[in-house]
Amino acid sequence: MPKGNATEIVPAIGDVNILKTDRTDVSTLFTSRAIDSLPLLNLNTARFELLVPGALPTLTSFAPQQNPQGGPAINVNGQHFSGTASQLDGTDNRDPLQGLIVINPTLESVKEMKVTTQNYSAEFGEATAGVLTIQTRSGTNSWHGSVFDYRRTDWGQATQPFAFGGVVPTRRNEFGGSLGGPLVANKLFFFGDYQGIRQSVGSNQLLSVPTARVHQTCVGPDVANGPANCDLSQYPFSIYDQTTVSYSWET
Repeated sequence: MPKGNATEIVPAIGDVNILKTDRTDVSTLFTSRAIDSLPLLNLNTARFELLVPGALPTLTSFAPQQNPQGGPAINVNGQHFSGTASQLDGTDNRDPLQGLIVINPTLESVKEMKVTTQNYSAEFGEATAGVLTIQTRSGTNSWHGSVFDYRRTDWGQATQPFAFGGVVPTRRNEFGGSLGGPLVANKLFFFGDYQGIRQSVGSNQLLSVPTARVHQTCVGPDVANGPANCDLSQYPFSIYDQTTVSYSWET
């Protein structure tokens, strides 16, 4: 290959846009590659919003009946989480009462996600904090799909002194897949996905057993003399049979 001259100028091919000249919004775009590559706890798509500068989770908790999709409550730029507008494929996706996301799409179905935190368009007049926009996948002329299975157990966890067997039994399995392709080439396509969750969580309970004195006076040979001889003095609180106690009050 011949060497070039020191004064030779090599033209660059292509333009590099340093600034956005067509709009002034401040946003973060999550492409399909980023969505597939970034780690995500519990495969909750809406939690990608926490990666945006100025986004922080709140301490607000909702019952499963109020938030069946598991949408996180995230404050953007110090504003209340209900001020973030949510769009799914161009349609409104925010609960008018709770202010949470209504449909939290599965990770396998999301093609692109964008979070706008400042200078968003006037069409999002209901937004006071930010705009969350999610675009789902669609079918193409070629078949494509995916299968996944994530399993978490208590294997390898640190032991706990008050847990049965050393650890609290925990099982969580997230599984599913997606499939898309053509029904009629260049005319009709389809895409579908499924995600299932199976989870079981154990718990510890600390109980006390009767002392030797209680065994002897309450369930031992002295119990035949009547319950009055039952010695419960070793307990720091009063113990009584609710079926034999009567209550009275004045109105």
